[in-house]
Amino acid sequence: MAGRHREKNGLPLNFRSQYQKSEEERFFEKVDKTPGHGPDGDCWIWTGSKTGKGYGGFRGSTTGKAHIWMYQHMHGDVSAGLEVMHSCDEPACVNPDHLTTDTHHENILDCVRKGRSKHWKENGFFGENHRMAKLDNEKVLEIRKIGYSQTFEETAKQFGVSKTTVSNIINRKRWAHL
Repeated sequence: MAGRHREKNGLPLNFRSQYQKSEEERFFEKVDKTPGHGPDGDCWIWTGSKTGKGYGGFRGSTTGKAHIWMYQHMHGDVSAGLEVMHSCDEPACVNPDHLTTDTHHENILDCVRKGRSKHWKENGFFGENHRMAKLDNEKVLEIRKIGYSQTFEETAKQFGVSKTTVSNIINRKRWAHL
């Protein structure tokens, strides 16, 4: 038998099917760490299946998005009410240094601040360009400058908006892009 490879069921004995590989091995087979990907050139790009929006998909102990699997692999479960965000804004990136958690609201604000919310901007659904806006950027900044130096009721009356609007502006729940 010298020179012959040992086989079992027609496969070399050193052959490992995807079912014999660890979840981690299967995951990293689909990661391209070659420099030059993403805005700063340090993204790890998922080369496996992707959603229509470019997020990687992975079936492991849980089925879902690849970047979430990576975050959980490195940091543990994602706390309730939080979602995994990309600091690099590259949906296919699974570099753990680019993944953080925050609320859905903060994720959307991050999207808007970075100008990735094309739909809102193109259709005028944003800030002073919104068809229903009662304020412009200058007035919003003025409200923030006034802040707590007078009551929300006084500020609201001065600018023709509600107390809730004033509170939301001052606390950056609205007009957060400024």
